[in-house]
Amino acid sequence: MTTEAHPVLRAALKAAPAAARPQTVHGGGPPPHLAPRELARLAIWCGERLASRVEPGVAEEYARALEEARQNVADPELPRRYPYSLGNVRYPTVPLSVGELAVDAARRAIRNPAATRVALCAQVRILVILEKAWARVAGLPVNDHVRELLVALDEQMVRLELEVALARYAPGRMTDVEAVLWRGLEGQRTGHWLVRLHGERHGLLTKLKGRWRWLEGNREEMLASVPDALFADAARGLARP
Repeated sequence: MTTEAHPVLRAALKAAPAAARPQTVHGGGPPPHLAPRELARLAIWCGERLASRVEPGVAEEYARALEEARQNVADPELPRRYPYSLGNVRYPTVPLSVGELAVDAARRAIRNPAATRVALCAQVRILVILEKAWARVAGLPVNDHVRELLVALDEQMVRLELEVALARYAPGRMTDVEAVLWRGLEGQRTGHWLVRLHGERHGLLTKLKGRWRWLEGNREEMLASVPDALFADAARGLARP
């Protein structure tokens, strides 16, 4: 592993076979900064990934749980109407727990933000274990299947971080983003993103001389626009497969 993993991804990695773990995480860059609301959205994403394979007997209850989680994220006042009594509930390693933990994460994001990550870490561990078992039953290569999940989870975390930054500094650009190619630090947090856009274009959200700027152009132009101190790191990031 060439960079430190975000605690949520680290929980998923620990539940995965060693051979399934990717060589790099977060594109070789810093762990993404995700506020409780984005962690709750990530929990919903995890729940949606498993939804198509939930057994019929609990599919309706699972769907209700995901919808409740979405409502809690969409309306921050909604969780305040519930008495917060979830405590340290232990969830069994079954598909329904993945949906219920999405609700748990969404409620905690408002009532107990520090515990949001706890719920999500529990959820991703269960998700990885279930995906390993499902791959074995389906006769799929377990390591390849789990690695695909880990990579997708990692990419989703990075996209959520970028989405928040673009909403604040370059509204309306997120719909054009195909992939995040490189991320660079500005102080203690990510402050530079080089992305691939639809139509063979590239974009760069960067902080230059204390001001945020959104730039578009070809790959070479965007790389040349990266601050000089970060150019070599960005070039290495673009060279990764």
